[in-house]
Amino acid sequence: MRKYEERVKKYLANLNLKEMECGKYPLDGDDKLNLTCITTTDTNDNVFELHDNYYDCFLVVQGEETVLLSNKSNGLVKPYNPEKDVAFYNCNDYKVITLKAGDYVIIDTDTYHKSGLCVDKPMQIKKAIFKLKK
Repeated sequence: MRKYEERVKKYLANLNLKEMECGKYPLDGDDKLNLTCITTTDTNDNVFELHDNYYDCFLVVQGEETVLLSNKSNGLVKPYNPEKDVAFYNCNDYKVITLKAGDYVIIDTDTYHKSGLCVDKPMQIKKAIFKLKK
């Protein structure tokens, strides 16, 4: 996990996320940055995603969000899509974390996750999603 954190720190040293436009950016090798501007939601349908080839690093640039993490699935909802490197699962047992501006979490390929949830009420946030190739 440490090598992924070091990669993110290296990218952050060369990026001004607050000033950058939301969009998709290539990074070194197969790594990618999705800089998103979204409104968090209070809807939790218990559908979590899981990736095979990329670790995710969620870093909140502005605002705050709730992220749900699980190591146990209750069943497949949508099969793996190799083009998007994602499958969707139902998870009822999960850990809740809150990310505020400047906070980040790195999610490995064995952890089911759901993000974009509001902390108290829906709000506009800016979030960096670093896709880090295994």
